[in-house]
Amino acid sequence: MVLFGMCEFRYVHRMKLRLNYQVLLVLQIQFDGPECHVPNLSYYVAFATVFFLLALVCLIQLVMCIVAEWQRMKAPSFLQACHVTTQKLLYFVVFLASIIRGAYFTSPVRK
Repeated sequence: MVLFGMCEFRYVHRMKLRLNYQVLLVLQIQFDGPECHVPNLSYYVAFATVFFLLALVCLIQLVMCIVAEWQRMKAPSFLQACHVTTQKLLYFVVFLASIIRGAYFTSPVRK
């Protein structure tokens, strides 16, 4: 038993190796104490930031793809430029997934 601040840390080792000998090692980590139930805000902020930046990059790429297609047209039409292609669909799906995951990490839940 090791104490880190107000968190109590307990561990047990067991493991099996199949060489000429056998060793049993199991790692069981348990945290207990009042400070262990507080969410790690820096963890949530870091992951939310990464996912929101990824969403921003995908959105920029999607807009650039639409603008490039619009500029190639002889008779520019916004609806024709937004025509679904594989590239645009992938950018949109990754944008949507990143926004959802970023929103998930913006609200840490206490247990």
